Amino acid sequence: MAYRFKIFQRPSVVGLGFVAAFMQYGVMSVSYAADPVLPLPIATEYPFFIAATFGCFVLGATLTAVALRFDVVETQQHFFEQTAGAVTGLRVPVYVALVIPTFVVGVLYATSTERTGIEMLFEFGGEHDMLSAYRVAFATENPYAYGGAMVNQLFGPVLMSIAFNMWRIERKAVWGVVALALFGMLVMTSTASLHKAPLIILIFHVFANFFFLRTRSPRIPVRAVLGTTGIVAAVGTAGYALTYGQSALDALGSTVSRVFIAPIVAIHAYLHVYPGLIDFNYGLGIGLIAKIADVKDYLNPPVLVGRLTAGPNVCFNGLWSTEMWAAFGWPGVIVGSMCVGALLVVLDRWAMARRRTATSVALFSWLVIASVGLGEGSIFTAMLSGGIGLVVPLSWLLEAGERRPRAWESSGAGGQPRQLQPP
Repeated sequence: MAYRFKIFQRPSVVGLGFVAAFMQYGVMSVSYAADPVLPLPIATEYPFFIAATFGCFVLGATLTAVALRFDVVETQQHFFEQTAGAVTGLRVPVYVALVIPTFVVGVLYATSTERTGIEMLFEFGGEHDMLSAYRVAFATENPYAYGGAMVNQLFGPVLMSIAFNMWRIERKAVWGVVALALFGMLVMTSTASLHKAPLIILIFHVFANFFFLRTRSPRIPVRAVLGTTGIVAAVGTAGYALTYGQSALDALGSTVSRVFIAPIVAIHAYLHVYPGLIDFNYGLGIGLIAKIADVKDYLNPPVLVGRLTAGPNVCFNGLWSTEMWAAFGWPGVIVGSMCVGALLVVLDRWAMARRRTATSVALFSWLVIASVGLGEGSIFTAMLSGGIGLVVPLSWLLEAGERRPRAWESSGAGGQPRQLQPP
């Protein structure tokens, strides 16, 4: 994995997706085994579960890369040596048609309650029970919940990044106004539920987009790793201090625990519940399928597992393979993890096999950040409300005349790739 995808050198979709998940669930498993958090027995299946998840992910990614003749270094060189300002590659009328409803839905989502999240924080900061009740009510009673998720996770970040890129390329003030308006709206939606992760992800989107727009050599700089660590530590610590009334040191400890311990707790909880307490759901844990099958009293697996192992207001989002385990057991983990690895390689190649434009840079940047979040939730959710399954159709709508790959063409003999001249 490290050799083929250069995971410690190049910021690729498949590479960062693997590293982020492995750091959370593979490396940190030792500390959890020494000091388990939940009053549950440590699952004996856990090491085999982790081995199957990451082993099959690597197998699926490697086989797909070989089949597609995908080379991270060569593909990125083709993409990033082009000048991003040569062509904007954007259908402006379509962009405007998407920006307006995105902005409106985002504002409605953030202001649908009597008080916004920031107002609750200023009024009830440190009162954990009050803020927890607000979070639950916001998630369950917000009429714009699904639309808000789509705005916060896909449409908002992509459209904002495109606007920032167009502002830099064309130097027109109108693009700056659009970019800043979308950024302000996303700050509102990211803080509306008082969760810290959406705000951290928004900051990552902004910095990653600027980096990929400007760089000609996309190697991972040390300052980027340090900056990422600093952002997570600062926002997480501030969030815990304000919402829980903790000291700075305790808040930092809570942040570390949330990033590295809570995800492992989720896996142990899933392995405890399925099939020990509940039989595998065979796909009926997916909300859309449950609705089609008319499942009564439906609860999605993260909520169900949280209630059975921790409490009524707990939701356990784990690694992509947890809900595959809840659905089909070992076959789900093995086949599903191979499919996730293959999917990220396909998206990686798709994102790079095109002209370097304001739009394609924004889409690649979004995919890189979205891949990092795959370790914290269901792949089914990521494909739908998370936007991974919609990013390609979105690019077809936004990109003018760039539906076919332009960075790769067959040279004839052997079908080896050759570089096209930058536009």
